[in-house]
Amino acid sequence: MAIEKKRWIIFILLVMANVVNYIDRQALSILVPVLQEELGLTNVDYSIIVNAFLIAYALSYLGSGYVIDRIGGRVGVALCVAVWSIAASLHAAAFGFLSLVAFRFLLGLSESGINPGAVKILTRLFPPKDRAFTIGMVMGGAGIGAVFAPVVVVWLLMNANWRVAFLITGLLGFVVLAAWFMVYRPSDEDPRDLPVFEDDLLAHERPYQWADLFRLRATWIIVLLHAVAGPVFFFFMFWLPSYLAQERGFSMELIGKTTWIPYLGEFLGLFAGSYLARRLIQRGYGALWARKAVGLACAVVVPVSVIAGIQVADPYAIVILMAFAMFGIGMQISSFAPLPGDLFPFGNVGSVTGIGGLAGSIGGVLFTSLVGVLADRGMYAVPFWIVAVAYPLAMLVFAIFLKPIPSKAAEAEVGPLPSGHASPAGNG
Repeated sequence: MAIEKKRWIIFILLVMANVVNYIDRQALSILVPVLQEELGLTNVDYSIIVNAFLIAYALSYLGSGYVIDRIGGRVGVALCVAVWSIAASLHAAAFGFLSLVAFRFLLGLSESGINPGAVKILTRLFPPKDRAFTIGMVMGGAGIGAVFAPVVVVWLLMNANWRVAFLITGLLGFVVLAAWFMVYRPSDEDPRDLPVFEDDLLAHERPYQWADLFRLRATWIIVLLHAVAGPVFFFFMFWLPSYLAQERGFSMELIGKTTWIPYLGEFLGLFAGSYLARRLIQRGYGALWARKAVGLACAVVVPVSVIAGIQVADPYAIVILMAFAMFGIGMQISSFAPLPGDLFPFGNVGSVTGIGGLAGSIGGVLFTSLVGVLADRGMYAVPFWIVAVAYPLAMLVFAIFLKPIPSKAAEAEVGPLPSGHASPAGNG
């Protein structure tokens, strides 16, 4: 099968992998009320367990991006899926605080590589106009997984127990892994058989040395975007069920019935942001301009929804408003996830994605620690206000200061490109 046709199957498998990734990741936050009762965990204990994941996730994000740039996306993604499936299954054997810290740390080490791997693979298989959609939908696997996770995990809990819930969800990754090796063959990464796009210069351009990436403004703005967006995403991912249970009095049954709605909002936001960027690019706007337009829309949607959500009392109104906030977060993810492929040589795509992921995870560790302390003091509203302020500021920096990176080949021939020159990413 030609790679032009097979690439859509590879894309679907990457979406499925991220669905499983987030079911495995979300299972803990759904089961935490039960685990706190059975294992005697406090909110501070839970924040430490979450941080064990995030610290490992951060460390591995940086390394996994670098490794994937060298061993290739196919093998890199497969390795991640195999290890995280083992780690997720081990949660079924947890006997207390320390075992959950250990298993969560292993899960964090292994899950981070899926995003650098997916961005690298899809950047090479799809043209710029399709990257926001394909990369956005893979990231949207998080939303799909988070939609299904409450339903699946609560059903397994009610019909068996929390150990079975961890085991069954953990084993799902091996199904995806088998399909991955059946479909995606080593020959599919042969550069001679890969399609050629309008930004093909980046595909063949000599990559920057790793240290030189930190001398580029684009790298630091991507770091900033992740440093703000990562903590916000992890806050909603790990703390929303706990917030609804402790602060708003949701039962486990109501959590199972409603908490999938905000995560559906995130998936719809990814789809909407991807579609909007694609339409703008088709109408002749540069890829970077389109990403910024989507990002600025998020700067309005997220803070308005979050502030409104903490003011209302009706449980369904809370969930719907949080869904709008997650919709904005999904749009924002679709706007900056393709940036490494839009701006950097292909040989740096995994590394830049990993550097951004590291920033998001470090921010997530710090923010999660703060949320744990605030939650134990009954100050759950404070993190929502932090989100409402930080989010639009980050989007404004993105829109104002991020510019295309001048082509190294062009600079070698004619010197630095003048301001406003259209790079493969389009005018910013």
